[in-house]
Amino acid sequence: MNEWFVDQARIEAVERFGYSLPEATFLCLAALHGGYFVRRQFNSFIQRKRGWRAANLIDKLIRNGHAKAVVHARNRAVYHISAKPFYAALGEQDNRNRRDRQPFTIKNKLMALDYVLSHPGQRYLATEREKCAYFTTHVGISSERLPVRSYESADRRTSTLRYFVDKFPIHVSAPLDGATPVVSLCFVDEGLTTLSRLETHVMQYSGLLLSLPSVRFVYIADSDRLFRPAEQVFRRVLARFGMPEPDSSAVHDARLREHFRDRDLFERRQTSGFNKERLDQLRQDLQTFAGEPYQSLYHRWKQDRDVCGAAGPSPGMCPTDPAFDTHLLPHDYDLFGTILERAS
Repeated sequence: MNEWFVDQARIEAVERFGYSLPEATFLCLAALHGGYFVRRQFNSFIQRKRGWRAANLIDKLIRNGHAKAVVHARNRAVYHISAKPFYAALGEQDNRNRRDRQPFTIKNKLMALDYVLSHPGQRYLATEREKCAYFTTHVGISSERLPVRSYESADRRTSTLRYFVDKFPIHVSAPLDGATPVVSLCFVDEGLTTLSRLETHVMQYSGLLLSLPSVRFVYIADSDRLFRPAEQVFRRVLARFGMPEPDSSAVHDARLREHFRDRDLFERRQTSGFNKERLDQLRQDLQTFAGEPYQSLYHRWKQDRDVCGAAGPSPGMCPTDPAFDTHLLPHDYDLFGTILERAS
């Protein structure tokens, strides 16, 4: 099974409900990254196409009262982990993932979980507490730079500040050779017709984006239709806060480094660590980064990989510039007609 940085105490707490180690690990990920999952996702996690193990897990969840099934008109089920005792075992008894959601929000959460499942080996900051602690205590960023929203009490006499209310995935790469860990801040597009919500989101995250020493913004969708416009919105918003917009030939240092690294491995036929997604990305990047000046930059990078950025001191290539990246999800999310709740 792939390596997951899941709190061992949480896994053990879920195992005490009678779940196996793989089941408990998956349920921790699903509960903390949206609260919803489909059978396909568990099968993918245990590296099976189908079988009795998913049915067994679902039976346990329903029998224990930890989850309920939500189905749509074609009888395709989505499972919602909603029991308070389950979240209490995770130390998250008041986690809002317990709440019932509308179809588009459910789709967004399923997409977020698919992204998480496709990126093992990362340290995920799954809860508001974990995110705030990492950025304020570990990185040393003021809480004033974090995305926050104020909620008034019913009598409007008091208010509560909540951070990272969107709950999109955030993960930190394992540092290599003492390098600065790369923080990935994600945005999930479940089927937007405009990019106004993305614009608002980038504005809310601008303080954090411009404070981190190494950061990438990942736009996640099940269609590449808005990939290019999304990057334009991202750059335009950050330009309002003093970040210069790159010219048409500029690329972001983190993405270019990753491409050069994969291209070099491919040319030396060291591709044992490549999966289909990574090969497809390499083919796409070979087209995106064809011709000059990228060929010259690549040869410079091969000679001296310690230069400041793949392009040296060129404008727009500073490693503190937030990098924009995209992730295309290959799954079918056409699950949502009329949502009905199945009695458990």
